[in-house]
Amino acid sequence: MHIRLYFVCFLFVFSSCSNNQVSVKNEKEGKLNSTYQLMVSDEKKIALDSETPTRPPYMQIYTDSTGNRLLTFLNSYKNSIYFYDYDNSSYQKKIVYNREGSDAIMRVAGYYIKSPDSIYVYNMPMTEVDLTDSMGKVKNRISLRTNEPDWPDRYPQYWLKTVNPFIRIGNKIYLTGQTFRSLTMSNIMNFKFTACIDMLNNAIDFRYTYPKEIYSDTNWEDGIATQVYPCLSPDGNLIHSFPASHDLYVCELNSNVITKIYGGSNVATAIHSIDYDEPRKTPGELCLVHYVQQDMYGAIIYDNYRKIYYRFLERGIPNATIQMPMKDKLINVIIMNEKFKYLGETTLGTGKEWNWANSFVTEEGLNIEYLDKNDLDENYLIFKILTLKKIKLMTVLNKYITNVLFLGLFLFASCEDKIEKKEKIFLSNAIERLSVNQQYEWVILLPGIGCHGCIQEAEFFMKKHISNEKILFVLTNIESLKILQQKTGVEIKSHPNVYIDRNNQFKLPTDHSIYPCVIQVNQGKLQQYAFQSPKTPALYNLEKLLKQQHKE
Repeated sequence: MHIRLYFVCFLFVFSSCSNNQVSVKNEKEGKLNSTYQLMVSDEKKIALDSETPTRPPYMQIYTDSTGNRLLTFLNSYKNSIYFYDYDNSSYQKKIVYNREGSDAIMRVAGYYIKSPDSIYVYNMPMTEVDLTDSMGKVKNRISLRTNEPDWPDRYPQYWLKTVNPFIRIGNKIYLTGQTFRSLTMSNIMNFKFTACIDMLNNAIDFRYTYPKEIYSDTNWEDGIATQVYPCLSPDGNLIHSFPASHDLYVCELNSNVITKIYGGSNVATAIHSIDYDEPRKTPGELCLVHYVQQDMYGAIIYDNYRKIYYRFLERGIPNATIQMPMKDKLINVIIMNEKFKYLGETTLGTGKEWNWANSFVTEEGLNIEYLDKNDLDENYLIFKILTLKKIKLMTVLNKYITNVLFLGLFLFASCEDKIEKKEKIFLSNAIERLSVNQQYEWVILLPGIGCHGCIQEAEFFMKKHISNEKILFVLTNIESLKILQQKTGVEIKSHPNVYIDRNNQFKLPTDHSIYPCVIQVNQGKLQQYAFQSPKTPALYNLEKLLKQQHKE
């Protein structure tokens, strides 16, 4: 049952080289001097209910008419906006949006609270912004797309986040979208990634284009490098941070003037596009590995209290393999003054601990969501609050040496085991350590991170067969049990045939760790195994076998 096709696929990939690969150099790499750093000065913890996971996809700090600061965030599986008092962390209320009926919002994917009775909600499946009241009733709908079949080639799609929010300027709100496809010279100047909505009459116009020197006629497939992060400057201009650019692009609102200004990192290296000839046929695995290997810039945030900018950088892992997710990358925060002069940068840790997509500024400092590995039941939404501190020359030198050593060790670990460990031995040992009950004939290994479609197939299979006493489901490398329960409708802890692998003892040390695995066992011993992947439909084959056994 065990079929190996991965390396054959990649031999083909590396033989398909492109002549249009772009290399975006960092002219100031290693030449910048740090005088400031960020230090953790405080922590904020918010107790969550049993239906709300950590890592909410969208947040907004909102100050009400009485001056109370409210932290609002989205529970996408409940299609709800939750309101908490930021200062005392107490729950206030929630707004639940119906998925059906005249007030239907099929999936809330972002919002802007203008006032308690004027809340603009992004309805992702319909690609529209809906104006709602505090009860979730829809007042108006504003479409952001056309009925033309090729509209994704001409209009943006929107992947809103806390760090890519609705931005209000006067009577207009700006939604920054993106393309998920590579752009050609013929359409790059026509593709405008920002929707500008006039709140007075709901008129829409589209503005701003990608820098053609980086994004034209080259392969940036899959949407990671084409995400655009906006920021409103204190003088009322929009600043755009592109993942593949060390520069920032300052756009004047009332003119077509765009000023490019350096806003890069002292440690970021050249950023390369994907070396593959036909962008839209680029294998998803190649895209994933490529972006993990590359330095990639993230959001830019202005701190009005301290008059500085923060810009995020996900540092590349040059020797990354398919089993390494984006969250393995180190996160840096670059600090700049109002004139974009470099002041320093701080390495936080990896994305496994720091969810930088949920970052915002308050009087207390820069708030960044922190993921506590000991909070396995996701009882708290945690923010570390970072503040600016001036550093001495020797501190800068020592920190630089520490970062270099840490990165060196990290890369060394990334290169470990170039010779693939035999999966059969690994799985046999894992099953033996678990002392799998002899009643089980099958073990389904379900990873939380990896091939999205493959994992969805495994989740559906678990939901359908959760009552089968001959199948043991092992959940490994899980990001959120709450989200998994909401997606499948399975109360995990109430089923004895579900094992939660909290220590990742079943996480394969090979490139196949991104796929669900079907393991046949007999008397608690491994017999054979196969993966649910784009090439090997192990769950489909098992489904057929179970149906056949049922008939017999």
